[in-house]
Amino acid sequence: MSSSVPSAATVEGNADALTEIHRDIIETHILAKLDPQSLFTTSCVSSKLHEICQGENLWKQICKSIWPSTNNPSIADIISSFPSGHRSFFTDSFPTLHHNFFTDGHRKTTELVSAVDIHYQNKPLFAKIISSNTDSEAFLDAPFWIDLLENETLKLPGKFDTEDETFLSRLGKDLNVSWILIDPSERMAANMSSLRAVLVRQHWVTGDIKIRYVKVLAGGRKGKANELVQCKIEVECVRRVENGELHVGQVSLKIEDMDKKYLSGRDSLVILQDAMESGERKKGREGEEKEMYEKYLGKRRERREKLQKIERRLEMVDRATRISISLAMLFLLFGSLVS
Repeated sequence: MSSSVPSAATVEGNADALTEIHRDIIETHILAKLDPQSLFTTSCVSSKLHEICQGENLWKQICKSIWPSTNNPSIADIISSFPSGHRSFFTDSFPTLHHNFFTDGHRKTTELVSAVDIHYQNKPLFAKIISSNTDSEAFLDAPFWIDLLENETLKLPGKFDTEDETFLSRLGKDLNVSWILIDPSERMAANMSSLRAVLVRQHWVTGDIKIRYVKVLAGGRKGKANELVQCKIEVECVRRVENGELHVGQVSLKIEDMDKKYLSGRDSLVILQDAMESGERKKGREGEEKEMYEKYLGKRRERREKLQKIERRLEMVDRATRISISLAMLFLLFGSLVS
């Protein structure tokens, strides 16, 4: 009885027949449309497909389809310097970053490049490249803060009924932000955004909406090596009540510690470079990033409550000390009067 499972020779023969098609067609219309796992599986079918799947042009198309910002010539030049070009960049940037341990691998760099892409309902809405000079005192000593939009706003497609109870949850799913930080000198990159929004909140008076994407990273400042920080991307949306429109007015990247203080460029650079170099790239299970964010907020509350207890104790000690000093002075005064 013959087996219905094709032999390895048959599979490779079929794969070789596939490769008789023009390489550009295979790359553009077939392989570029596969997800990364399927592409990896395809590369294992035959030696010829493996060669095609390693091609720089294929990975360039894949990067462009996911992150339109990489079509920018300046970014393409930077990516070309990576060990395996666009394939290395993709490996660094997809799907997202998990950084649980600080390894203190800080290296000096003079530039950080942001490749930012905003998608709405899985369609590209906006792409921009921002270069930050990290060698200046203005960057190193000031709070780390990168603004995406300066004098422009983005209108989200369609009309929005803000009275709909499902409006905020749908907005959090429909609007996605990818913020890839690139270190050109070290030829490494990482996506600093969560795959989904971890917070969507509407102001009860103005109706304006704040959407937050967060990566919780291991801290690395002097004396605070075990501290966690949040790399926070905030999107602020302004609603137009009269016509049901929603406009994105501000998008910014900041790094905040557990005391709710923004880190300086100097401290942020140490953490970001370590995250790029030693962080793990994985998708994780659905909802994991939000859980990590909520745990971070829980630890921050515990920290604040602990500090408040310490402050109350110190205040009580201070009050008791003042009372003791006052009583001592009264006794001395009384003793001098009696004598």
